[in-house]
Amino acid sequence: MKPSVPRLIRPRWALVLALILIGSLAGVRTAGSTPPDAPAAPPDPAAAPALLDEYRVVGWNDLGMHCLDDRYEVFSILPPYNTLWAQVVLLPSGGGDPQLVTNGVIVEYSFEDNSDSASKVNFWSHAQSLFNLPQPLPVNIGLTGNGLAGDMDAANGYFEVTGTPLTPYNDSTPQTRQPYQLAHLVARRSSTGEILAQTTVVAPVSDEMRCDNCHYDGAFGISTGDYRLNILTYHDHESGTNLVGNQPVLCASCHASPALGTPVQPGIKYLSHAMHAKHAAEDGAPLTTFTVGWLRATGTLGAPPRNPEDGTEDCYQCHPGVETACLRDTMSASGMWCTDCHGDMRAVGNEDRMPWVDEPRCGDAACHGPQYAENPGTLYRNSTGHGGLYCEACHNSTHAILPSQQARDNLQTVALQGYAGTLAECTVCHGLTVPAGLGPHGLTCALAADVDVDGDVDVTDVTLNAAAWHIVPVSPVYDQNRDGVVDISDIMLVARSFGAVCQ
Repeated sequence: MKPSVPRLIRPRWALVLALILIGSLAGVRTAGSTPPDAPAAPPDPAAAPALLDEYRVVGWNDLGMHCLDDRYEVFSILPPYNTLWAQVVLLPSGGGDPQLVTNGVIVEYSFEDNSDSASKVNFWSHAQSLFNLPQPLPVNIGLTGNGLAGDMDAANGYFEVTGTPLTPYNDSTPQTRQPYQLAHLVARRSSTGEILAQTTVVAPVSDEMRCDNCHYDGAFGISTGDYRLNILTYHDHESGTNLVGNQPVLCASCHASPALGTPVQPGIKYLSHAMHAKHAAEDGAPLTTFTVGWLRATGTLGAPPRNPEDGTEDCYQCHPGVETACLRDTMSASGMWCTDCHGDMRAVGNEDRMPWVDEPRCGDAACHGPQYAENPGTLYRNSTGHGGLYCEACHNSTHAILPSQQARDNLQTVALQGYAGTLAECTVCHGLTVPAGLGPHGLTCALAADVDVDGDVDVTDVTLNAAAWHIVPVSPVYDQNRDGVVDISDIMLVARSFGAVCQ
């Protein structure tokens, strides 16, 4: 049997490893190098490598989830339309503050294992009729003219691509829903094509809307063989319209939608008002045995804080969904539900509330307070903060605020700073020298790798971290990557910041 290693010995081995690592970082001589008594060779200026600028690219999706219909021959609520943003940060070789750059740089986008949408949804067969287009929409091109790969558009301090026609199905597994698609962003020097930085972020998209839970054949005395046609028939009966005779129908062509930019029609409610107010009236109504059985089987019904007697108040009936779980952020991990921020169905359907505009605000007194407020009169997703970075660049998009319960959402920040969560490590954008003064939200400079909190990261920090090797309980100070154990990964994260200074 292999003998166990006493706990007190383990930190010593970790310390030796750490010192070797730091020795290599600091240029300590090893076997085969010039002996101590040998005369030092004069430096050769020509041999010294030129300092190079460094770049970072940070990307995000503008919304926590984009929705689309799973088919379009009867009606459409939302087309395939995904939007990505990115910012490129230059870390000057000569020091100084980092800069947001758009000139001389291009950012390419593509989606991992997802280069074709037309074979996965019939949108292109009906797009011209639905959106009153002058000619058929080219295959795999979205309503804004963008496809599934290309260059993002440069704007004032950021890059953006709107309306990419993404679906939640990969090319290799087209029958399996994957709502957390991966977008690959590559920043290049426009003059040479040289890669400056790259990142991978989630492009969320789902077609999981379950209208059929309530509008199945026979519900409300309507049976057409197609739940979508059941909905149009029900609408015609209630409102005196002739939607069945005018398929395919774009719901937003009558009911205005700020999401699609369709205008208000006199006497007709916004789509959001119509949908939420109509279904709010069903709250408390007995659900059919079929619907209750489906809800319970999928976990949609009866899971707190949702009401087990009320299917319509469960947002996942229409918003994606028990499989997608589009609400997956750090707030949901603490038990918050959609209604905690947005109110109930009646509140969302209130006509005094502008859809897509009157939204919860981080700076409200009941939430995070004025220190974390958005820009005045601006939504969170469009607000900027420290150094001109967008809030979503560091915190991620709405409903996916970091750290996310969906591992893919965390890929970018893990790659940039070594752990999941808000992009909070100063060194990511500032390099090893962080300027004095207040940082984001008025917080002072703090380096996680500065274990002894003396303002810089040096050999003491590495040795202190090594001394906590596998000791239980774990102190957050030493657990650099927040994985619940102190090991070589944590020591490497400290070593990676070796020389960092908060000035």
